[in-house]
Amino acid sequence: MSFDCCHLYMECSDKGYCVNQYENLKNECTYRLKLRQGINFFSPEKSRKGAFIEVDGRQFKVNKLSSYGWSTYELSSDEREDLRGKLGPFGISVSGRKEISKCIKEPREKDEWACCKVRLTIGEVTYVIYNHNVRGITKKTAERIRNHLVDRGLAAAVEVVQTNKNAVQGQKPAPRLKTEAVQNEEPQARVQVKSKEYDDSWRMQPVKKVERQEPKEKQLSLFDTISGL
Repeated sequence: MSFDCCHLYMECSDKGYCVNQYENLKNECTYRLKLRQGINFFSPEKSRKGAFIEVDGRQFKVNKLSSYGWSTYELSSDEREDLRGKLGPFGISVSGRKEISKCIKEPREKDEWACCKVRLTIGEVTYVIYNHNVRGITKKTAERIRNHLVDRGLAAAVEVVQTNKNAVQGQKPAPRLKTEAVQNEEPQARVQVKSKEYDDSWRMQPVKKVERQEPKEKQLSLFDTISGL
């Protein structure tokens, strides 16, 4: 089953070719074929255009959620004008071009990862808000955007798109050990095992060999029967 693109689409766009290491996914990606034809939806020129909203002096990009609710796509000029009409009454302006001075790369701190986005629902249309470069934002930033929208009477929510920190770093998560919580138990009881007397009565006793006994009456053979006739 083919699909438009995977989570590596930005890296593929930067490189100009598919970077997915899994052949089965690479073969099903239709964006890979577009890159071969020179069609790059996320080139530097494309990234400067789209729909951007400003929150606390910082720009964030707004895309539209697809009908099947998985991927998003950039707003067309008509859709951008429609969004302007929807957000204008709430005091939120929509820009059609990125302003570099208002674009900040989301930092990845020790306990704060850029693994969130914000969903904005207006009527039957759902918009997804990313950082200016269509990448994730931290939970703190996402909550600030959500509050900015909710305080103005809009329906917005924070969505976590990746919670595994090791996966964000491209590392395999450490294996988890299965543990049991033991309460109200002495520490020694966990390591000490009460010994029991060894009972070997269940062992099989040696079986005495029984010698075969010859029958008391001699059994006549066929030769003896014929001889007696």
